[in-house]
Amino acid sequence: MVFRLVVFDLDGTLTDVDSIWGFLHRRLGTWDRARVHAEMFYRGEIDYAEWARLDTALWKGVPFSRIEALVSEVGYVDGAYEVVERLKGMSLKVGVISAGLKVVAEKAMRDLGLDFAEANELIVRDGLLTGEIAIKVSHGEKHMVLDKIRRRFSVEMSECVAVGDDITNISLFKAVGLSIAFNPTCREVAENADYVVSDLREVVSIVEKVMARRRRKPL
Repeated sequence: MVFRLVVFDLDGTLTDVDSIWGFLHRRLGTWDRARVHAEMFYRGEIDYAEWARLDTALWKGVPFSRIEALVSEVGYVDGAYEVVERLKGMSLKVGVISAGLKVVAEKAMRDLGLDFAEANELIVRDGLLTGEIAIKVSHGEKHMVLDKIRRRFSVEMSECVAVGDDITNISLFKAVGLSIAFNPTCREVAENADYVVSDLREVVSIVEKVMARRRRKPL
């Protein structure tokens, strides 16, 4: 088996911010109201799309330039640049699928030289947030997004590797040929992964090892 594509989660996996939603809410002073929405979601009272819409509505009228300025402060975890460079050097397509925000995903795409980036898009009109959002990546549906991406690159699901830290990645882990939990946020994430790592750089050695093992022919 030869892997041809690696998909990363973004928040907390490639970036040093666990949640761009939480980061922006805290910086914009909307955290207290946003926390209520989170509690509603985890109680099963609203779905992810409604959660995202309620959260985004709190930012109505905020200049998009303010969002961009805050996002510019987001950095990357140790090894992020090196890992992406090495994987691309192995002729793998590398990108992100995030239930976070497109403005962050596009920054990562530019900074890290990614091949693709899918996330949810804040709607902007006349330079201001409208309070609306275009949902491109929903909670628990990342595998559906990857299915479209892998077709674009003529890659099979079994030829894909997924790396992530939270439960939004479990659907990916179940669909791909190799799954790696990076500093998993809960036991369920670790239990659904083929490997668990605490250093992002371990991803490269695991991919190399698994490909070498699967290439090896029996005597």
